[in-house]
Amino acid sequence: MLYWDESLATGIAVVDEDHRGLFGLIKVIDDAKNSDVFGDKVCAAIEALNDYAHDHFRREEALMLLSGYIARTRHEDEHKSFSITMKRLLQLYQVSPNLVSISGVVVYLTDWLRGHIAYSDQAYVNSMRECGQLIDIASQNLLNNIDLNF
Repeated sequence: MLYWDESLATGIAVVDEDHRGLFGLIKVIDDAKNSDVFGDKVCAAIEALNDYAHDHFRREEALMLLSGYIARTRHEDEHKSFSITMKRLLQLYQVSPNLVSISGVVVYLTDWLRGHIAYSDQAYVNSMRECGQLIDIASQNLLNNIDLNF
């Protein structure tokens, strides 16, 4: 399933908006495989997803720090691992696109994101809710700085 659905909602506006954006970019990658300019569109979509994920991770990590989330370091390690995988994927695609299965990439990205949101992200929700207004204010400030133009 390539799309966002409410079962993935954290209730934290900026995080949920980011997650919707990430799913949207995965759909762009999936749609690009049917394009006449397949290679350029796929590469641009992977780059956009990588950049957007980096920005999302920064926002999410700032909220975890503010809330005092106890498992923040482990969560950040998941983000770093994903970022390394994306960087390597992009490098491989730029050098030898025929070695990369775009359908496989879409499955990986969708599964990783759904699993990460369902388990790792849901784990910090209570910590953030306990901080209430602080997280609400920070989330709103971060939300105002999201660029969803992709």
